[in-house]
Amino acid sequence: MPRKCPEEFERNVVAVARRGDHSVAEIASGFDLSTKKIYRWMRQADVDDGIKDGPTTAQQAESVRLRREVRRLEMENEIVRRAAACFARDALPKKKFPLVQDLAAEGFPVRLTCGVLDFSYQAFCKGQRQPCSAEDY
Repeated sequence: MPRKCPEEFERNVVAVARRGDHSVAEIASGFDLSTKKIYRWMRQADVDDGIKDGPTTAQQAESVRLRREVRRLEMENEIVRRAAACFARDALPKKKFPLVQDLAAEGFPVRLTCGVLDFSYQAFCKGQRQPCSAEDY
């Protein structure tokens, strides 16, 4: 994964490139960056400064945050839907742990599932270490 540079560093590199004292290739080699990255930073700086149209950095960050929130809420809804179907048949609280395992196998985060089902992650881990007997079910 490419490294993330601090915003201040990006702004400084863009300022140097905009001055025009050096070519972008020289700046890139001097800062050990790719020319594509500098051109991308310059385009985004133009958008952020209102020179060009497009989504600003703040708008992009908000969009990412909202997509993550929607994804988390969709997963919570699916967990509740499956829990309701599972617990409609058997209302025993110990049935929660196998449900958590099934959802985890499908990619649902265990901590999120435990939170939605209203018990702690530690209780789930304890239940994994000390499985219930057949009589408990």
